[in-house]
Amino acid sequence: MSGFFGCISRNECVNDVFYGTDYHSHLGTKRAGMAFFNGKAFVRSIHSLENGYFRNKFEDELPRFGDSQMGIGVISDNESQPITITSHLGRYAVVTVARIENIEELTEKMLSQRMHFAELSSSEINATELVAMLIGMGNSIKEGIEYVQNNVKGSCSMLVLTDHAIYAARDKFGRTPISIGKNDKGYVCASESSSYANLGYSFVRDLGPGEIVEITAEITVICKVVAKLTIVAPNIISDIFVFLPISTVQFIKTSAPFIININPIKNNIIVVNILIPPYTNKYSIDKYICNCFSFN
Repeated sequence: MSGFFGCISRNECVNDVFYGTDYHSHLGTKRAGMAFFNGKAFVRSIHSLENGYFRNKFEDELPRFGDSQMGIGVISDNESQPITITSHLGRYAVVTVARIENIEELTEKMLSQRMHFAELSSSEINATELVAMLIGMGNSIKEGIEYVQNNVKGSCSMLVLTDHAIYAARDKFGRTPISIGKNDKGYVCASESSSYANLGYSFVRDLGPGEIVEITAEITVICKVVAKLTIVAPNIISDIFVFLPISTVQFIKTSAPFIININPIKNNIIVVNILIPPYTNKYSIDKYICNCFSFN
């Protein structure tokens, strides 16, 4: 599991991205990174979290980012990110929360087109770099993200930082959330709504499955792909034991009951009442009761 945070503001937003990303620290212990566009250039930093905390690693580097008004950050439990890439679409930085089941297939496809990979994660292909390269296959950032959504098997939610906007895209079937918040100066997008509550931002909404938004001074929906699932099915174990209990996913508190569409074809709905207190060890789940019933 990983988590990301992005901000675009009319004021300097380096501290907001720093603290907003740090609020996702419970989602990963391997790598962390931030990338900003300062009006002239992209500035990026990546550190390992295996021997230290996010704040300790990045706090001394904050002056490097200057007075940047747009940036993204990520806590990654897998590969190093953000990935910054230059393509025919210009330069952009990408962070992802992804599990790509067909990564080998997509890698072979890219290599057959004489492309190459520069990043490695434990001697394996960096999934975020793969996503960044796939975005470059489109005629625009929007089309590139759609290309990723249509070719990735598994799950891939992402933030893409360009020199004029941040693109936020939720995975096609809504397996991982993206929450949008705002204040009087700009917008934030995050894996967890709890990450921006203490930063003075108010909840706007969650992105829908497959939805892509371009975030500038105003939030503009540029594409919405309606997935086959009629109701998004949250990952119960993830939402209960990974997300903070004060977070909201699909307007549902992560410590509250979930409504899950098990069979979207027949439109059967399963209501699962999870009677598990927040912060319960996941290995103790058998000590609690799940009351399930279905109706048409």
